[in-house]
Amino acid sequence: NDQLKPEHSFHSEAGVKYNSERINTSLSIFQKNTSDFIDWVKDSLNQPWQPQNFQKINTNGISFSADYRLLNQDKTSGFSLITGLSYTWLNPKIINTEKSGKISQYALENLRNQVAAHANITYLNKYQFTIGAKYQERIHYKEYLLLDASIAATLKRREVYGDVNNITNASYVEAA
Repeated sequence: NDQLKPEHSFHSEAGVKYNSERINTSLSIFQKNTSDFIDWVKDSLNQPWQPQNFQKINTNGISFSADYRLLNQDKTSGFSLITGLSYTWLNPKIINTEKSGKISQYALENLRNQVAAHANITYLNKYQFTIGAKYQERIHYKEYLLLDASIAATLKRREVYGDVNNITNASYVEAA
C-alpha cells in the first residue's frame, strides 16, 4: 500500500527498583499511545487483507519482577540457587477513528497476562541448571503454559549446553 504512513507512538514509564545482596526487585507502570497503527485490514470477509494505517491503540500496563538468592555459593557446598518471579499485565484499547467498520487482523493480538518463574542452580561456577515456567494469556486466544529447561558446563574456555523448550508440548501461537 503506497498510502501507508509511519506509525507514531508515545511511551511513558515510571518505576522503582530495589537491590540487595539477596534480592533484586522492580515494579513499573507504563502507557503507550500509538497512532496510525499499521495492520492488515479488510472491509468484508470476502475481500483480501491489505496493509493500512488503522486505528489508535492506547496500552496501559504493569510489570513486576523479583529474583531471590536462596543460596550463596560457599566453599563448603559450591552451590548457589537463585529463584525468580515476574508478572506483566497489558490493557490495550482501540480508539475508533474514521476506519471503523473494518476487520482487523492483528490490532489486539498481544498478551494480556504473563507470569514467569525460574530457578537457577550453579555449582562451582562451572555447571548450571535452569528451569523456567511461563503462563501466557493472549487477547482473543487461549491461555497456555510453557516449561523450559537448560543445562550448561563451562570447561576451560568452552561451554557445552543443552536446551529443551516446551517440555509439556503445549500448542500455542506467538502473535504480533
